[in-house]
Amino acid sequence: MSEALISLLQPAAVIVTVLILASAALAAAIRKTSPSHRAAVWQHTLVAALAVPAFRLMLPAFTVTLPAATSPVLSIAINANSAGKAAFFSSSLLATIWCTGFLFAMARLVAGHWMMHRAVKAGVPQSSHGIPVVASPRVHTPLLWGVWRPRILVPMDWESRSDAERGLILAHETAHANRGDAEFQLVAYLACALYWFHPLVWFAAARLATKANSPVTTPCSGPAFERHPTRISYWSRPMRLQNRV
Repeated sequence: MSEALISLLQPAAVIVTVLILASAALAAAIRKTSPSHRAAVWQHTLVAALAVPAFRLMLPAFTVTLPAATSPVLSIAINANSAGKAAFFSSSLLATIWCTGFLFAMARLVAGHWMMHRAVKAGVPQSSHGIPVVASPRVHTPLLWGVWRPRILVPMDWESRSDAERGLILAHETAHANRGDAEFQLVAYLACALYWFHPLVWFAAARLATKANSPVTTPCSGPAFERHPTRISYWSRPMRLQNRV
């Protein structure tokens, strides 16, 4: 079992490395375009990263061999089953280490879901014409949470804000929901859990989070949005997108 797991992850990690490097080059080439276009590059990259192991199971097995000059860390990761490796780096131990990291990452996902669930339960529903809005004492900045049942969580001072500012916030968070940012952020987290040992996967997830939280296309976008009287106060608050199942 452990040998099968390692033999699946080893080439998958190499393929994902190539995918991310290619995506980074593409994102750099289109850096002058809309942030949503660059976000789409990272979205599709992380979806592909999750799909690689499944495709590997359907394709004939192949062996990845690195030159002898490759760094020791990568040599261990790619050639863990090769002859001459110390017993400490056996497939069984590597599989145990991977499972530990994967379970830790998934535990964080579940804990985050529970915290946000508690925030919703402690909140007060607000009037809305689209995605449900909940004012909760457990949040300090507007955020979008949820994939199948998305909600916009806002601080308890929601009613004290002007209609213009509330409209801008709702337009922004609704645009996130319509663009599927919650779903892709979940994909990013699952990819990080699967490849927790791979720094480039974390890099790709970070780039996606950065682009996803850039100003998105909403009815308030464009010159009117730039001159909106509440734009400065809204964007000066620390914004983050909570996207968990």
